Amino acid sequence: MAGHFAENPGRSGAPLDDPAVCRAAGVLAALDSPLRITLCRLLGRRPHVVRELVAALGRSQPLVSQHLKILRTAGVVAAERRGREVSYRLARPEVAVLIDLAAELARRIETGDETPIELRELSLAAAQPAEDDGAPEAPARPAGALAAIAPEEPAAEADPEAGALRPPC
Repeated sequence: MAGHFAENPGRSGAPLDDPAVCRAAGVLAALDSPLRITLCRLLGRRPHVVRELVAALGRSQPLVSQHLKILRTAGVVAAERRGREVSYRLARPEVAVLIDLAAELARRIETGDETPIELRELSLAAAQPAEDDGAPEAPARPAGALAAIAPEEPAAEADPEAGALRPPC
């Protein structure tokens, strides 16, 4: 895509090969799945091993592992071996903020609410206790990171787009 901007001089804005755009596209592509967002929300509460995620989501182990691989490749999720199991955690608490911001934006779009979202409101939500999923509570997050809460119901169908991510740029 190099030179795309120069080839389209009538367009305004950043060129498509802008590194910031590519980095943002990579993170957003990793989150482009309800199952992967749900995984992030669970991992935002505390670290989990795959068997716990499989039980919480009611999905197959291969499917959950495939989605975790995509999130890990994008740097959204980190993994640590603990004996025979691998424990996964959200690599950056800001991912939870991004997810909650997107959810609130979608709600406001759906309801026609044109009130700007105050990021301070979202930061204050971090002080709210998360719903109990029956698991031990995670250590406190850094200030400003939102508490991610797993949804009541997982998505109804398996996600066909769980293939490996290709760099967007």
